[in-house]
Amino acid sequence: FAFSKFSQFIFPVVLMQHVCAQAKGVGLVYCGKSGFKLNDSEKIHLSACTWFLSIVGAFTIAAPFGITQEHLDGDLGSFRSIAMICALLEIGYFSLCLFNRGRKTDEWLPKGSFLLWGNLLLFVFLPFSWMSFIWIFVPVFYHASQHWTIAWLSHKQSSHDNDMVLPPRQLFLSFLRLLIPVQAVSLTILFFPMIMTSLNLGGVLNGFFGTGILSVEWSMLVFYLHYLSDRIVWRPK
Repeated sequence: FAFSKFSQFIFPVVLMQHVCAQAKGVGLVYCGKSGFKLNDSEKIHLSACTWFLSIVGAFTIAAPFGITQEHLDGDLGSFRSIAMICALLEIGYFSLCLFNRGRKTDEWLPKGSFLLWGNLLLFVFLPFSWMSFIWIFVPVFYHASQHWTIAWLSHKQSSHDNDMVLPPRQLFLSFLRLLIPVQAVSLTILFFPMIMTSLNLGGVLNGFFGTGILSVEWSMLVFYLHYLSDRIVWRPK
């Protein structure tokens, strides 16, 4: 039973670590673009915040992917309370460090980093049960879109594409040419069971994939493949 609790806890943690680590990385990109450099101590505290959010998120927004009330009634319930307290203390301390730095040196955290990390905090700590439905939108419209934006910008810069000097409206339309097809494919995969059922083409597939969105088991498979490929594509250089 202990192993069952552990194995069901692992996937939500890995899921949240992947989301939090990317949010951390993208936030640091905003910092780099604005010339805001974290010192060694701030980097350590940012990493600590990332891991604490990963653990807490496994008990909150990612709980439907493995953790049940039965698990929380046992030892995991106490662990959740401790993790939340530690996370709030670490986030509060890190925020205070950044505030004091801004007050003393007038070097403030860039707006992009502030909004992204603040958005992540809301995802993790909002207590409403309906927040679990946000997973229908997070992978495509929040998490994946960060990847595509950076990949698009990197491609444009490395290829010295003249599109980078276009007016904002045309630049946005250029980005949409990448975004819309990928979003369409992602949503088609996510809602594949529902599409097949609505077209009366489900048949045997309904028992295999379900009738709504991809089941947790299939989502886990897709996620782990995505996680491993991310490690290859976005490896440090």
